[in-house]
Amino acid sequence: EGVATFDQALGGERIQAAVLVLGGENDQLQPTAYAARRWRECLAQGGNRNVTVQVFEGANHFLRAAVEESDDPHHAPFVSGVEAAMQDWLLEHVLSEQRAPPKDVVVRNVTVVDVLQGRLLENRDVRLSAGRIVSVNESSENELADVRLIDGENRYLMPGLVDAHVHLSERDLPLFLANGITSVRVLNGSESHLDMRSRIATGELLGPRMQVTSPLLAGEPQQWTHILLRDANDALERARDLADAGYDGFKIYDGLSLDAYVAVASVARERSLPLVGHIPHEVGIDRGLQAGQSVEHSEQLVEATVGHSLDAAQIPKIVADVAAAGVVVTPTLASQYMLCSTRTPEFDTRFDRPEMLYVPPNTMRWWETLRNRTLSNSDATMP
Repeated sequence: EGVATFDQALGGERIQAAVLVLGGENDQLQPTAYAARRWRECLAQGGNRNVTVQVFEGANHFLRAAVEESDDPHHAPFVSGVEAAMQDWLLEHVLSEQRAPPKDVVVRNVTVVDVLQGRLLENRDVRLSAGRIVSVNESSENELADVRLIDGENRYLMPGLVDAHVHLSERDLPLFLANGITSVRVLNGSESHLDMRSRIATGELLGPRMQVTSPLLAGEPQQWTHILLRDANDALERARDLADAGYDGFKIYDGLSLDAYVAVASVARERSLPLVGHIPHEVGIDRGLQAGQSVEHSEQLVEATVGHSLDAAQIPKIVADVAAAGVVVTPTLASQYMLCSTRTPEFDTRFDRPEMLYVPPNTMRWWETLRNRTLSNSDATMP
């Protein structure tokens, strides 16, 4: 919903929500009558005539009473009635809408991307009720009552994507949605991630659905945020605490002892929570697969089998063992591709790309250190 105290916004013809225009009778910067007319015009261009105009006596452009020239006009008190007018309007146009049962949504005349059959279904009407798709039919021009219509002409509708291995902050959430990613797996979780997950689920925060694993469970100090598990008793207690806190799984990490791993695995079975992550050296690939642990980073399978020297002859057996165990592997090949391109012009040009503005500073500092040196095994260790 739009609340405005100034001239119409750029692109106002695209606003379909109700708009409130508040003006001051003594506005010396922009006559209220002019502002109201411009708002009505721009909204009408988009077919929206739902604009309310209120003018307040004795108010200036900032809806404040007349002030001395030396005073800050932005911080003088509002004239009487401004705050009440906004509250009443919000109650009528926003809160009442939120309490009303949501309308069905129909995306009309859209091309559906059928990812199961690998085909495009053109000219379809897709109906959603209570957030669920209830029908996909051939498009028609029949009038539909009491629904929200979305014009899908020349557009494509596809299932949301899943990013199966992420490390994120709250500022990243809109970027996932903007790129069609509607679900993510957070693989080094924290209490702040649990809070985000809850707020997204209740609609308080806009973002993708989140599965949040525990913080890294390591047996030796790490450069990333982690929990250090020294022995089986410690592992058992911490794993139960993490399960009680609401994490969606346990993130296994480097250096974890076999006894600590077995303890965490026992809690995972008790609580029906998955084991995910790296394969600690003392655990080994066979025990990891027997425990049903999913594997993050495909190189973990190789390193757990033959170390850092790739023996191509071993790959078929690794693949067969993973398939027989029925565990999931998240390959994260994009990160490996990036790490393997260090000290090349391609790696350097990445730093000039506009999306680098969204990279967290600590990650950017790490990448910067990789520009002009040969990687060691520790450089390639990722959360």
